Amino acid sequence: MLKNPIDQRQVPVAAVNFIKTHQLPHPILNAFSEGAYLMYAFSKADGSTEHLVPIDGRTNLISKELWSNYSKALLGEENWQEYIKMVNPQTILWPQKSPFNALLLIDSKWCRVFRSGDSEKGFSVFVRREYLATNSELARKGCI
Repeated sequence: MLKNPIDQRQVPVAAVNFIKTHQLPHPILNAFSEGAYLMYAFSKADGSTEHLVPIDGRTNLISKELWSNYSKALLGEENWQEYIKMVNPQTILWPQKSPFNALLLIDSKWCRVFRSGDSEKGFSVFVRREYLATNSELARKGCI
């Protein structure tokens, strides 16, 4: 029997646990590769999801505009903010190795409150800075 069937270097288990424990606000902006796990992690006993994800492996459901904006964010290209504008997230879960993660670190609207793993295989969780002001526990810890 497997002790831990999920490779936590590939799947954002710790990051999602942080989001749940701290009851971070939704919607959550995510990368394509994390959408399915978010759906699983936020599913109810009957299999329905508590929260929708903007993008996941079901490519037949993704509009061209969303895919285009996602790609710009992922690669850190010009107009990378359009993905954020489309989804209007309150929390962002993103792989640390992406240029988008680096852009969020220098964006004055976002604060990284959690990171797991390393720069190659880890994940970051960001919240809007105005949310940070309303959460005393996270505010004490500040941005990391």
